[in-house]
Amino acid sequence: MKKKRWIIGGIIAVAVVLVGAMMLLPGLLSAGQAANAAPMEIQSVASLRSAQRQLISGAVHPAESENFYVDATKGKVSEIKVVQGAQVKKDDELYAYANPALTTQLEKLRIQYDSAVKREGRLETQLANLNRDIRNAPTTEVADQLKDQREQLREQLDGVRTEQRLASLDIEETRDQIAALTVRANFDGIVEMVNEDERNAVGQGAATKPLIRLVSNLPYEIRGTLSELQRAQIKPDQTFTATSKALPGQRWRGTISYVSTFPKEAASGSQGVESTQAQYEFVGKLETQENLVPGTTLFLEINVSGSDAFTVPSGAVLRDGASSQVFVVENNKLKKQSVTTGPDEGGETTITSPMDDKTEILLNPTPETAEGTDVIR
Repeated sequence: MKKKRWIIGGIIAVAVVLVGAMMLLPGLLSAGQAANAAPMEIQSVASLRSAQRQLISGAVHPAESENFYVDATKGKVSEIKVVQGAQVKKDDELYAYANPALTTQLEKLRIQYDSAVKREGRLETQLANLNRDIRNAPTTEVADQLKDQREQLREQLDGVRTEQRLASLDIEETRDQIAALTVRANFDGIVEMVNEDERNAVGQGAATKPLIRLVSNLPYEIRGTLSELQRAQIKPDQTFTATSKALPGQRWRGTISYVSTFPKEAASGSQGVESTQAQYEFVGKLETQENLVPGTTLFLEINVSGSDAFTVPSGAVLRDGASSQVFVVENNKLKKQSVTTGPDEGGETTITSPMDDKTEILLNPTPETAEGTDVIR
């Protein structure tokens, strides 16, 4: 009887142990999985924004420049009035054309005008004498005859005066054409190039290179293009630091002054296929330009922390059709929050919707990550 009791007691003890083990097993497994799981990578919006740096490139350009080509329709270049490297002011003479035909035409017009002026004087004298004769006419019949002559003189005088006005207008127009034979600077600047070989270009469109190139005295600019992702973050008034591989150890500071609203026209690729990636133009103003020359390639590191937009790893964004969400931390648990996104590039996605700087975002969710999960830091 005692033996039977011992057997029953043993069975009960084994059952209790098994039940206890089964109750502890999920907890042990969960603890083991938690120990082996990748740590949650969580960052605040403020830290994500402050870490934003964009690296772009551009080339140094004069703030303003102009090429002057020979216009063979104006004649031959008779004189180049500047040399390479010369400083010029706006409206200073650069070069001039010789056009004898215009000079001859102006002289003929002046003769026509002077002739009309003289004829006008003679007709006015005749008209004055005729008016006197009409007043002193012995009979009404004679007076009427003289009045007929007066009307004819008046018509001649009107014609001469019209001829005189037309000649005056032609003279003014020809003078403007002659003045245009002297080409002037449109802004203060430096003569960057004088190409003497182009001065004898003849025929419509014969000039293939500029005769003179003028660049402004204003500080240099940096010009280049941005991708969609870069344009979402780079704005006017953001500051940058520029470096050059050709001038190691030197740095130049400046400010972004312009970012285009619309993309450039699509350019053809190496195989003649149009590029589908939008490119936006930007301009940066330099504070100094020591040792820089036009054409130098500069690499700009732009501080975009002042922008509302910031980037996260593309894997941090949950896509559901047209909507996007990220996991944020609330009361030490994960919660989904809808966001507005910009372009994806290089494994990163731009978040463009306003978010509080204190909001924390999970950057490495897994397929198993769910709302309500405790945050493990």
